[in-house]
Amino acid sequence: MGLFDTIFGRRVRTGSDWETNERILDISSASTMLESHGMRPIESAGICFKPMSDSDFERVISDVNESMSGERGRHKYTTDEYGYHWIVVYDDEFDGLVELVHSTVKILTKNGFGERLLCAVFGFIENENRIYWVYSYKRGSFYPFVPLDKKRDMEKEVKLASLLKEEMNIEKDASCWYPIWNPPL
Repeated sequence: MGLFDTIFGRRVRTGSDWETNERILDISSASTMLESHGMRPIESAGICFKPMSDSDFERVISDVNESMSGERGRHKYTTDEYGYHWIVVYDDEFDGLVELVHSTVKILTKNGFGERLLCAVFGFIENENRIYWVYSYKRGSFYPFVPLDKKRDMEKEVKLASLLKEEMNIEKDASCWYPIWNPPL
C-alpha cells in the first residue's frame, strides 16, 4: 500500500476480485474426486448475498436476466428465512453449473454487487445425505458443510477437507466454516 493509498483511504485486497472469483472453478476438478468417493453432484447451486433493498434486488434480477438471456441452464431468485438473497442456477452437467455460478458472479461484480456476495453453495448426495461445498467470497476459499439432522457432522467435514486439500483452496480456519442450513438448492 503506497503513501497516496494511505492518504486517500484506499484499501488493498489480498487477492484481486478476478483471482478470488476464478478459484471457484476448482470445484469442477474436485467433483471427479468426490464422485470417485460415492458423492454425486445435484443439478443446482446457489449464490448467496447480503440483504438489500427491494429496488436493489430488482436491479440485480434485471442485470442477471439481461446478461444471462443467452446462457445455457436456468436460474431463479429467492430470499431465505434469514432475509439473505439467493440466485439459484440449474444445469444437468456439473461443469456447466459451475460455469453458470462463475458467470453470474461476474455479472454481479460488474454491476456493483461484488461487496454483497457472501458465498456460493454446491450440493452433493452420498447415501441419501446432503453434503455442501461452500465457497466464501470474502475469504476466497472452500469448506464442507455436512448437516446431520439438526446438527452438523464435523468429523465428516474435516475428512472431506483433508480429501480435497490438494484439489482446491480449503479454508484453514475451521471457525470460519459457517453452516448454511437449508440452502434453497
